[in-house]
Amino acid sequence: MKTESRVDRLIRNFFPTWQVKRDHARAWSEYYQFVGSNTSKFANSTFNSRNKASSSSSYRGAVGSRVDQTWIESESSTGIRHLRKANLYQLRDRARQLDRDNMLAGPILDRAVENVVWSGFKLQARTGSEDLNSRIEGLWREYEDKDNCDVRGILSLSEITEHVFRNTYRDGDCGINLISDGRVEIIAGDLIDNPIKAPDGVRIIDGIQIARSGKPTNYWVKGYKNSKTVSMSIDASDFIFLARMRRSSALRGEPVFSNVFPLFDQIDGYIDSSVVAARMAALFGLIVRGESKGPYQTLPKKDDASGISRPIQGLEPGMIRRMDSFSDIFQVKPEQPHQMFSEFTSQLIRFTGLSLGLPLELVMLDFSRSNYSNTRGVLLQTQRTHRKIQDWLIRNFLARLYKWRLRKWIESGEINSGDREDVYSHRWIPPGWSWIDPHKEMEGVALALDMGLTTRSDEAAKQGRDFEEMVKIREFENELLRNAGIVESRSKRTRDVDDD
Repeated sequence: MKTESRVDRLIRNFFPTWQVKRDHARAWSEYYQFVGSNTSKFANSTFNSRNKASSSSSYRGAVGSRVDQTWIESESSTGIRHLRKANLYQLRDRARQLDRDNMLAGPILDRAVENVVWSGFKLQARTGSEDLNSRIEGLWREYEDKDNCDVRGILSLSEITEHVFRNTYRDGDCGINLISDGRVEIIAGDLIDNPIKAPDGVRIIDGIQIARSGKPTNYWVKGYKNSKTVSMSIDASDFIFLARMRRSSALRGEPVFSNVFPLFDQIDGYIDSSVVAARMAALFGLIVRGESKGPYQTLPKKDDASGISRPIQGLEPGMIRRMDSFSDIFQVKPEQPHQMFSEFTSQLIRFTGLSLGLPLELVMLDFSRSNYSNTRGVLLQTQRTHRKIQDWLIRNFLARLYKWRLRKWIESGEINSGDREDVYSHRWIPPGWSWIDPHKEMEGVALALDMGLTTRSDEAAKQGRDFEEMVKIREFENELLRNAGIVESRSKRTRDVDDD
């Protein structure tokens, strides 16, 4: 038996559970080493043959090697390691610093916000009453104004949606406090935290109070009162919590940049080194070997801040300086870190945009190296990704906010819904995208309409437009044209045969 070390004795005396785990791990390690060194001896043993087969057929990715990166093993039986509170704080702070200072992270989030939220989401009330629909939509348009929806009176609903999406993806999660007067307040993720003194008999994990089933019941939010930190409990029915969760059992979200932080560092360092090398190449860097006084005798002198006369050793591109014969001068030849600078940086930038589904062309706003077919394919995939995020925002934020605000209008008597069961029926029209090739795509839409494979409402919604609103506007325009005696002009492709 191996002699027990001082560390083992210390752990066994003060941390017995830990020592049991250590002994267990050592026993299995010694067992596998023993089996591996005596394979031929125990070849006829059924048990050891089975064990040998399972060991030799294990996954290569489960065994580390000198060229593999290390990973953090799970400590749980389910294989799930929850994000520690301290790690979440560090990830959030680092993501915010990138958003502020990094030349790529901030613009990547900007492009994502522009494509997902853009001009905002349009509401369509879908009750069976046209008058009720008009009344609800009119009140909602008034509510979207900054003075009616934001507790600070600064952000409109569209701008609140932008910040909610950006905060959620950058920080990992974000909260929206639904105030009793109908306005909302954005709560940053770091303000959702455990209270200093938790009530007895409740379970609170990272600021979220959960029931026995794991369902959130309250959210604890930090605030300041009389220069002191206080915690406030908000009921889950009055709080919208948006989180970028990667696991079904998680409670808090993870920043979208959590797996590409090293890439941003590599890109910054690579660009810095390339710029330094280019600047050195533009200006001679010389090493003078010889007596210290010799080379400087011919240089002009200038008094420094201390009044000491020192030779001026500045150099300029193309400058010629005659030196003493006993001095040897060697030129520093800076080499570019990589000859394929543009291609290499472009590839790294592609990796950073993957987390938000953004291609290089959108991140860099550069389509010079992409043809039409590639551009179309990339943008269609990007739109599919952003449409999924839009649906997520609608389900988890806008739909709930709408029902909460509509319920308050009904309770206050501003909306008389009667006993209608469809009073909460509605539809959201998310921002759309322009056609990549309008001529070709409009021909395709016209063909799909003729074959009955789509509807005008769906095609208008893909562009982020309300077809019913478009019909009303066109009716008003046609009436203006008729009253002015102006004949409406139409294309031959849309004009009926009888119109000729």
